[in-house]
Amino acid sequence: WLALTCDHSPFPNVLLEAMAAGRPVVTTPAGDAAVVADDEATGSLVPFEDVEGMARCFVRLARSSELRRSLGDNGARRVREHYSTSGLAGRLLATYVKVAEQQHRQDVADLVKKTLTGP
Repeated sequence: WLALTCDHSPFPNVLLEAMAAGRPVVTTPAGDAAVVADDEATGSLVPFEDVEGMARCFVRLARSSELRRSLGDNGARRVREHYSTSGLAGRLLATYVKVAEQQHRQDVADLVKKTLTGP
């Protein structure tokens, strides 16, 4: 498993890397860690300074190969579904649509939507 115990990390790529490799993660909620990792599905999210809580997570993982495998499989699936490069373009264009609509630029939003759906 991977343990990320930092106080600050804007977007912890290391979590994605560990999850993509099928490893469960134990992390603090630094930066977007709470968004990337899914508590109890891909590993554990432990509050800052909760050393005992983090140790409990380590012991729980050490005692169960089935839990490690399940959390690792869930993490790998989460990376494929939400962070893969194959879906990046569509997610980015969908973000552009939202921004254009917020800026009352429906012409731009419609153009990007057309790109998303095709001719």
